[in-house]
Amino acid sequence: MAVQLYIAMTLDGFIADRDGGVAWLEAYGSEGDDHGYADFMQEVGALAIGATTYEQILGWDWPYGEIPTWVFTHRELEVPEGTDVRFTDRPPAEVVPEMKAATEKNVWLIGGGVLAKQFLDEGLVAELILGLVPELLGEGIPLFQGVRPAKAELTDSKAHASGIVMLRYRLPRA
Repeated sequence: MAVQLYIAMTLDGFIADRDGGVAWLEAYGSEGDDHGYADFMQEVGALAIGATTYEQILGWDWPYGEIPTWVFTHRELEVPEGTDVRFTDRPPAEVVPEMKAATEKNVWLIGGGVLAKQFLDEGLVAELILGLVPELLGEGIPLFQGVRPAKAELTDSKAHASGIVMLRYRLPRA
């Protein structure tokens, strides 16, 4: 069981445009290739998500069923019916043991960038799974801005017809 950051990122390192939008991703999901997402989800037993990303996903209709989900926030937010959503304002290092106890599968760190930085800085992420999207945004919300230095080991890569390259990296323990 591991914490995995699985996220799409532009060639210039952004996970969203400057307004937090991801409309630029829509052009890459229509060819019948899910870029390994279904296989990845088979291994997911819990979710970690920041409040802004959570609110964005709520706008799309909750796609994660009853997978136990921890939303890192200081606010009260809507909880979709039929879900297992929990809110916490504790640091990730305090919550991860609770998440691991809830599942024998992996924890998917969905994002966003601020929460990803917290998990990375605390050495909680075991694996990065990056969908490198052939787009240059020029500006936006960066994935790795200000994270602590770490050397990652490439464990797999796969280029897709869409132009997306899926990269898997193992991270050292902090």
